[in-house]
Amino acid sequence: MPNYVLNRNYTHRSVNGVVSFVKGESTWVVPMMEREVVAIGAERVDGESVELLDPEKVAKIPLSPIERQDELFGAFELLIEKNDSADFTGAGSPTVKAIEKIVDFSTDRVEIDTAWAEYKVAKAEAQ
Repeated sequence: MPNYVLNRNYTHRSVNGVVSFVKGESTWVVPMMEREVVAIGAERVDGESVELLDPEKVAKIPLSPIERQDELFGAFELLIEKNDSADFTGAGSPTVKAIEKIVDFSTDRVEIDTAWAEYKVAKAEAQ
């Protein structure tokens, strides 16, 4: 059975179970949780390695509308700071291409224009 060691005291909880690590002590881990504990930094005592899932193959959890808006607002901040006219339309809103280079999801002109209007209102109220 696989034993792992972690460089800190930590209790890992998941749908597959719970495992408690004491710094530097070998702890038995059920095979279903091996990838999870390796992801938090645990190392197998016998030196064998466990392959982590390829991040490109893991299904991404869709963002909620509020999370999308937060991501867009952050992208707006970056574009304003960068201050490159190529990143903005003639009307002054960020381009879809510039936004999609920053955020990790696809968006469209309508979503950007709506978020941009809300962003400007929020900035005006903050001042």
